[in-house]
Amino acid sequence: MFPEIDKEKTGDRIRFFMELRGLTVKDVCKALSLGCVQAVYKWMDGVNLPSLDNIYCLSILFQVPID
Repeated sequence: MFPEIDKEKTGDRIRFFMELRGLTVKDVCKALSLGCVQAVYKWMDGVNLPSLDNIYCLSILFQVPID
């Protein structure tokens, strides 16, 4: 069985690293070339998970390892 990823915890981590780096939702959207801010809000609220590509980009943006 594959491990289940906790969406809420992932969203909390995204919010934490955004605050730590002083980034806004718009900053993240621009860095990841996203069309709208709703995707980031849904990640932060634990509604959706970022794609693997976006997780990789977030790790670079936040300067943290993916694990």
